[in-house]
Amino acid sequence: MSSVTFRPSATLEPEDHHTTELSSPPPIESPSDGYGSSPPSNETIRSILRAPSPSNQYPLSRQVQNLERREREAQRKCSRLEEKCRELSLALERMTKERDEDKTSLEQRCQLAEAKSISVEAELKKQYDLCVANYEASEAEQKLAMSNLNSQFDRERKKVEQLCEKNLTLQNENVNLTIELAAMSDKYASSEMMLEEKTHESHLYRCAYSTVFKCSISVKEKCTIRDVLVGVIGRMRDEKRRQRERRANQDQNEDDEAQTEHSAQESSLFVSSSVDAAVEVEDSSLGLSNPSSRRKRPVKNLVEDEVSGEILEDTSLLELRRKRAAEAEDSSLGLSSPSSRRKRILKNQDEDQSSGEDSEDIPLLELRRKRAKKFDHDIEIL
Repeated sequence: MSSVTFRPSATLEPEDHHTTELSSPPPIESPSDGYGSSPPSNETIRSILRAPSPSNQYPLSRQVQNLERREREAQRKCSRLEEKCRELSLALERMTKERDEDKTSLEQRCQLAEAKSISVEAELKKQYDLCVANYEASEAEQKLAMSNLNSQFDRERKKVEQLCEKNLTLQNENVNLTIELAAMSDKYASSEMMLEEKTHESHLYRCAYSTVFKCSISVKEKCTIRDVLVGVIGRMRDEKRRQRERRANQDQNEDDEAQTEHSAQESSLFVSSSVDAAVEVEDSSLGLSNPSSRRKRPVKNLVEDEVSGEILEDTSLLELRRKRAAEAEDSSLGLSSPSSRRKRILKNQDEDQSSGEDSEDIPLLELRRKRAKKFDHDIEIL
C-alpha cells in the first residue's frame, strides 16, 4: 500500500495570529550548577511556563513549529493508518484465506451432501419400490382373504339358514309330538278310566250274577234277568261316563294322587250303589220285595253250594268267572251231582295254575284284557 505524503499548509491558524502579537520571550536562565545542581522548584517552573516563549516573539517560527507539529501528527496518523491498513490487509488476506478454505470445505461438504442425498434418494426409491411391492402383495392377499371370508360367510349363512329351517321343522314336529303326546296321554287316561269302569262293571256283574243265578229256576228267567242286568249296567255306564266328563272338566289341574284317591272313592261308591241298584232290580223282577224273602236268599245260597262259598272267599276274579261259567254250564246240561262239580273244580284249578304261571310274565294291562275277553266268552256261552 503506497504511503500518503501530507504537505504543510501555508495558511495561518488563529493561534498563530495570537502568537505574533506577543513581543519577545523572557530570557531563560540556564542553570549555573552542572550536574550536581538541585532541581528547580515549583515556582520556578510556573514562572517559566508563564513567561512567553521565544517562539511567541517570532510568528513565522511559530507557524513553522505548528506546521512541523502538524506534519508530525499527520505522519503519526499516516503511520497509524498504514498500520491499520496493514492490519486490515492482513485481516483481509486472512479472511480471504478463511473464505477460500470455507468455500473449499463448503464445496466438499456440498459434494458429500449431494452424494449422500443421491444415495439417500436411491435408498428411498428402493424402499419406496419395496413398500409399493409389499403394499400390492398385501392388497392382493387382503383381497384373497376377503374373497375367502365372503365365501366362508356365505357358506356359514347358508348353514345358519338350513339350521333355522331345521329348527323350525323340529319345532313344528315338537309341537305336533306334544299334541300327539297330550292326545295319547288323554287317551291313556281315558283307557285307564274305561279299564277301571270295566273292572267295576265286571265286579258288579259278578256280584249280580252270583246273586241272581243261584236263585233262578228256568232258562227263561235267566235270560230275562240277564237283559235286566245288561240294561242296568248300560245306564250306569252312561252315567259314569257323564260323571267322568264333568270331573275331567272340573278337576283338570289337580294332581295325580288326588285324582287317584278321588277316583278310588267314587269307584267304591259306584260299586256299592250299583250293587244295591242291581239287587233292587233283581228283587223287583223276581218279586222278592218282601224283607223276609230277602233274608232267606243268603241262607239258601249257603245251603245250596258250600264249595262255591269257599271259592268265593279265597279265589281270584278269573277263578270266580270260571266257576260261575261252569255252574251255568252244569245247570244247562243237568250236571247237578257233587262228583261232577268236584271234577269241574279240579279242572278249573289246573287251568288256573297253568294260566297263573303264564301270567307271571304278562303285564297287568294284558292280563286284564285277557280276563275281560274270557269273561265276554263266558257271557256268550250263557
